[in-house]
Amino acid sequence: MCGNTCAELAKDPRNCGACGKACGAAQTCENGMCVDTCRAPRTLCPGNVCTDLQSDRSHCGACNVACEQGMTCEKGQCVIECKPPASRCNAVCLDLTSDINHCGSCLESCPRPLNGEAVCSGGKCSIVCWVIEGVTYSQCGNTCVDLLSDSKHCGACDTPCDNCLNGRCRKLPTDVPAFDGGLTIDPGSGGGGIN
Repeated sequence: MCGNTCAELAKDPRNCGACGKACGAAQTCENGMCVDTCRAPRTLCPGNVCTDLQSDRSHCGACNVACEQGMTCEKGQCVIECKPPASRCNAVCLDLTSDINHCGSCLESCPRPLNGEAVCSGGKCSIVCWVIEGVTYSQCGNTCVDLLSDSKHCGACDTPCDNCLNGRCRKLPTDVPAFDGGLTIDPGSGGGGIN
């Protein structure tokens, strides 16, 4: 009893541990002791606001430091707010699922092949090969090649050939006589004809 009031001294913030011992406005009574209701990592700001200065947009880094519209508070700093599926890369909001310069993660660029283009889909890089002047380029690994003439991919990927023609490997002719560069005189021309 505290006067005419029945009080539980272990929990009563007006009679904490003893009759008449009141806890402060930002305190509660626990086991007969006044303790702060706003505990780390939270901070008590003016107006009896208990908040986390690392993430509160109205108290970012310090009490009453508010982030501007379109900004959010991260680690006590106001930064641009990106709405899904966008992510923040160097203070810019980007879609990492489709951006070829930031595919899957920031600054992860997709290499562009010759005779084709890079594509970012679902955060993964791939390529699309073109048709140029009637030539259809096909994908072999990360490259776009002409399977009809490519010496490393003749008719199919990873099929090397020294002489690839229309997608088939042709042997180079070896029985062609060498030209010796000599001159011959045609007898039927009266000695005046040179062959």
